[in-house]
Amino acid sequence: MLLTDFDITSGVLSFMLRIGHQYNVTDALTNADQMDRTLWASLVVEQDGLDYLLSPERPEPAHIERYPVQDLLEFAPSIYEVVVVDLGGVCEPMWMATLSAAQETHLVCTSDLPSLYMMRRTIPLIEELGYGRDQIHVIVNRVPRRPELSQADMEKIFRASVHVTFPDEPPRGS
Repeated sequence: MLLTDFDITSGVLSFMLRIGHQYNVTDALTNADQMDRTLWASLVVEQDGLDYLLSPERPEPAHIERYPVQDLLEFAPSIYEVVVVDLGGVCEPMWMATLSAAQETHLVCTSDLPSLYMMRRTIPLIEELGYGRDQIHVIVNRVPRRPELSQADMEKIFRASVHVTFPDEPPRGS
């Protein structure tokens, strides 16, 4: 399985997982037209049986053309059964190009009101790009044990179904 951090301006995957690598997703995009298994192996880092393609350590301008993203996302499934792409903000060039190449779209938010509000705004935008609500899978993460809003309430806010929720985990050692 591959997990990529396409949030090139503020990706935190390497920080959260405490992993680093000399290459990152911008190196992969720069070389997408000549990608092969050998080059790919030098770009990803493996940890605990998963491969990661990390975001840059230093924020990069988001001026990535559409075709390298598609080339990269067409190449990765030749190696991996599952490819997960973690994106940054809505409407960034990387987000739009990745969405057009995706087989499935899973939108993740938390159960706090600002995140729910942003999800409500994002879903119609994705529909305008030609995706039906049945192709959009909403995932709500970090749901408190006693949530203020039920799953049905969240679905009313989104005007779309919630595919799955994940509970907020207590801090380790608690």
